[in-house]
Amino acid sequence: MNIIKTTLLCSFMLLLELAASAQEKREKALVDSGNIFHFVDMRDINGNLIKPNELAGKTVVMNFWFIGCPPCVFELPMLSKIAEDYKDDKNKVFIAVSLDKPAELKEFLKKHPFAYHLIANGLPLANSYGIVTEPLNLVINKEGIIVFNSYGYGVASVPGRIEDVLKTL
Repeated sequence: MNIIKTTLLCSFMLLLELAASAQEKREKALVDSGNIFHFVDMRDINGNLIKPNELAGKTVVMNFWFIGCPPCVFELPMLSKIAEDYKDDKNKVFIAVSLDKPAELKEFLKKHPFAYHLIANGLPLANSYGIVTEPLNLVINKEGIIVFNSYGYGVASVPGRIEDVLKTL
């Protein structure tokens, strides 16, 4: 019985340590509102290179997500609608960074279209920005400052907030 109690206690302590570590990483995230977002070269699933200088002076909406995340998939149609509404505005760019492999992503998109520029294999990029929770949505203004961020998903509130922010920029 003592072995079971000790094992449970050790497991509980490990979980607490992992939670504290995740919170510490979250607190150090580079994607909090008010921070300057530092773009890097990104290649979309069609092979197109997106360079930081191409994004300078534009409003950029970014989404970090993955196929196995139900809230991520749930918000895709609403996010796509926003991107479609701004498709003729060359000063607004929509980029989605998926943690999935290109082949998986392309297969998924056959049933779930997503109107953003899609970047696959995005885990190293997400890690470099300190992102530990998906979905994560950002709106970055023309000066490169994050003016909106959301960690997780709150019952269709995120796409609505993105729309509100875009109307002010």
